Amino acid sequence: MEKAYLEVQQKLAHQEAEVNKAERFSRRNNCRFVGIPESRSEEEDCIEIVENILRTKFKADIKVERAHRDGKKGDRPRHIIFKTLSYREKVQIMKASRQALQEEKYYVTDDLSKRDLETKRKHAKEVQELYKKGVKLRFYAGQWRGNGGAPYFGV
Repeated sequence: MEKAYLEVQQKLAHQEAEVNKAERFSRRNNCRFVGIPESRSEEEDCIEIVENILRTKFKADIKVERAHRDGKKGDRPRHIIFKTLSYREKVQIMKASRQALQEEKYYVTDDLSKRDLETKRKHAKEVQELYKKGVKLRFYAGQWRGNGGAPYFGV
């Protein structure tokens, strides 16, 4: 019975990893704007908001396939999730975001799956300490990575 139980656990863990991998791939071209105030009207067009920011702040003519607010209405503005037409455009946005939005109260971030977000947050303090010591890491494909994209196992 124990052997069968372990096999089922292993299969379940494998399936969960595959589902997360598929979700990660489906979010490949997605980004999130965090902190953009919501308008009073319900007819807010998120695509126009995002394309306007990309045109004015990023000086880029990038078309957005889809955009919408995410989450429940509350005290804070909901994130705007948007999907670019290509992964290359997403990378362009992410690379230029720090400089383009340095004087704004909002920022852009990668759209991560729930599992990846938990993994990223779990080691965030350790990564901050490493950054202070000169070790630069980035979170990609569900792992913290160092130079050249190799997985970093120090966290």
